[in-house]
Amino acid sequence: MKSLLLIYIIFGLSMQAPKKILNSFDTRYQSAEFVVWSFVDDFYQVSFEHFDQQKTAFFDCDGAWVQTTVSLQPTELMFCIRDFLKYQYAGSKVVQAYYVVTEDLCEYHVILETGNGGKESDLRRLQLVFDDNCEFMKNL
Repeated sequence: MKSLLLIYIIFGLSMQAPKKILNSFDTRYQSAEFVVWSFVDDFYQVSFEHFDQQKTAFFDCDGAWVQTTVSLQPTELMFCIRDFLKYQYAGSKVVQAYYVVTEDLCEYHVILETGNGGKESDLRRLQLVFDDNCEFMKNL
């Protein structure tokens, strides 16, 4: 299956999800554009653009929505998260930010590049997780 997925990625092809998955997706994201489907770890994964945001959603084999991940620019993070990063991780660079939405939660994930002196050998990456109230939850 992984080699088939690789072929899809290399040639820019998209698999077609079953009708019940498509119906669930269309109900939730009616105006989605640039839709690309794949099947990963027993879930249908769909990457798409929705209201000028890059999103990835996951659906189970019964068509139930599991979660959506939304890519964010560092400037799109809530002010309280940016403030936390400014004071707790001064000099670090945000290399990726996104939030994850499920039925039960909304989490913000921020991947930082930290290091001293800018030497590549000294750089390390941290993944910080915040809840939707700006509370720092954990470092993965």
